[in-house]
Amino acid sequence: MDLSLSSRRSRARANRPFLIGFSIGILYFAYTFAWLWSLHPLSTLGINNTAASFVLIFVGYAGSIIVSSLPWGIVGILIPRVFSKNIPLKSLTVAGLVTTSEFIRAWLFGLFLWGSGSVPGPYWPFGHIAYVLDGLPILPDTAAVWGIYGILFMLVWLVSLIFEFFEKKNIAAVSTAWGAQLSVLACAVLLAAVIQFPGTEGSSIPVAVLQTNRSSADQTPAERLADFQQQLQMLTDAARVAAEPMIIIFPEGAGFNSALTSFLTPSAVPEFYQKLSEHELLVVDSIKVRTETTISKSLVVSSRNGVVGSVDKQVLSPGGEFIPQVAKLINTVLRADSSRITPLVPGKSAAVQYQGFTFSIALCSEILSPHILRSQQPDAIFGSGNLALFHGNPQLDGQMRRAAAMRAREHQKYVVWASNAGTSYIINPEGDTVAQAPRLQSQILTGTIVPNTGRTWYTKAGDWPIFVLSFAISLWSFRKRTA
Repeated sequence: MDLSLSSRRSRARANRPFLIGFSIGILYFAYTFAWLWSLHPLSTLGINNTAASFVLIFVGYAGSIIVSSLPWGIVGILIPRVFSKNIPLKSLTVAGLVTTSEFIRAWLFGLFLWGSGSVPGPYWPFGHIAYVLDGLPILPDTAAVWGIYGILFMLVWLVSLIFEFFEKKNIAAVSTAWGAQLSVLACAVLLAAVIQFPGTEGSSIPVAVLQTNRSSADQTPAERLADFQQQLQMLTDAARVAAEPMIIIFPEGAGFNSALTSFLTPSAVPEFYQKLSEHELLVVDSIKVRTETTISKSLVVSSRNGVVGSVDKQVLSPGGEFIPQVAKLINTVLRADSSRITPLVPGKSAAVQYQGFTFSIALCSEILSPHILRSQQPDAIFGSGNLALFHGNPQLDGQMRRAAAMRAREHQKYVVWASNAGTSYIINPEGDTVAQAPRLQSQILTGTIVPNTGRTWYTKAGDWPIFVLSFAISLWSFRKRTA
């Protein structure tokens, strides 16, 4: 009896570090993913069974929380072991372990919601601590050097050093290595926060964002016509005030050009654009191209030269653009009809080259991942989103804006975001919002951007330096513990 009780207590003590890390993750990600409940009911996706809708959202919500919390639980096991062992550079080791776990977490989320439209990769850093730091001084400004994972690495390194200091309980016990680490950290962060990456700047370009507030529900022909007429009026109004060449951006799902071709012959479309303004307009629209498969695409149309480029959506949204395997299983059990969801397939990531500049376009969820835009080496970044399915949830809207601000800092480029059922904004290279439209309103937002050919260290190298450093430190730490 005593041996059995002692064994249970021993196992409980052994599991405690995991439970602490896992529980903290549960609380944090329960808040982070709370916007998923704004999907309910799923009638806009054709699932009219209320019980099935609740179960599907609950599984997605609970599963996202658990999958995201698991790496935190594992880190909860490793950190006490690092501090309890005679390992040099303990704080640096903890920073490497935590950063490695976040790389893994970004992969795990995609694997949990795997389906026909999935692309393997660390494309889902929902809840990343670097995004939470948006608006604070110094650390977010270092993104141009080492990105969101570098920010996390430096933050954890600093917090671990502080913990290590108080663990010593007296200043005399603090080692020279501790002071050296703090000095290196402070110098690296301060230098990274002020460094600039000059490049060739173009002339300022006026931009107009055509923000809409359309529902995701099925529309009658009359409602679709009314939507098209509103888009046409907004485009005409933006073109009318153009005193020089201008870029006009529609939100995701607008489909203006698709609707336009249903009213005009192919030969009449170029004439329509030419008559909009005496100045060249570059119109960025979102369409779906259906052949044997369906691809979501951004189409870039010049009022003088026709279609000058297009960008396929590579990272699709689980549930809205394809059905994850776990959702298919639940649909089968509950006999829920999801036939109204037209599965999309991932396209190829690309950028638009025009008049000597490279314009990157992020379609909705792609703005969350730093890897998509970095591969395009942008001079300016355009993005379009559609939050109608989430009924314009303000929490998700805010998370998207903070991610967009981090993309601006990483590349030191302007970001222009066009939203349906959300907020549109223009963000400068420092990550500050310089213009913003009111939420959930049809509005034309105007401003100016300056394309820049400069490349930051992050644009050139991405997350690989931090990943290799973090992984090497984690591996070194493991070898030290097992030696």
